[in-house]
Amino acid sequence: PARPNTVQAKAATDDTSALDFLLTPTDIKHWQEAMKTHVLSETTALLEEQFRYNMLVMHLIKDEFYHEYLCHYWNDKGTLPVRLTQFVSYMVTKLAEEHCIEEYLSEEAYNSAEQHVQYELGKLLFKQNAQGDCKLLSQDSLQSCFTDDQLNYVQAWIEPVPQSGSSTVPSYYRFKHECLRQYMMAMWVAG
Repeated sequence: PARPNTVQAKAATDDTSALDFLLTPTDIKHWQEAMKTHVLSETTALLEEQFRYNMLVMHLIKDEFYHEYLCHYWNDKGTLPVRLTQFVSYMVTKLAEEHCIEEYLSEEAYNSAEQHVQYELGKLLFKQNAQGDCKLLSQDSLQSCFTDDQLNYVQAWIEPVPQSGSSTVPSYYRFKHECLRQYMMAMWVAG
């Protein structure tokens, strides 16, 4: 039975006991706002109908960070992701394309750097994780691994950590979302 003020996910199977995943009215409201903003208007109704049958998407909707990229995924592919790695890989590429091609790199430079930069970032993260320092990246550690052009690329996935004082150059960065950090490390481990 659903709890008050929640919407239960519809299940594509007869066994709903294992699929007791609930979205709050606030979750639904934010998701609907994202769809209005980012989904092609002629496909919004179809997405509104289909997302409720996808347990991965229902889970991702609980985190607003994913909303825009779920909408882009839908617009680009005409379907919803069925595997988390499929979606996160798409999101990593989408973030990089938006950041790099529009602001810093030509499409050719971006394509030639993509695999190398992701691999090196994963390697740096894995090494830091082994040392117990896994959430923040120092400016020095980034500069020791990447050229200036590559650093522009890496900034698609990281953001400066707010700091007190008057320094305009951030000392530390963090990932825009934890899934991006974990994806980069997994990519390096998988080789």
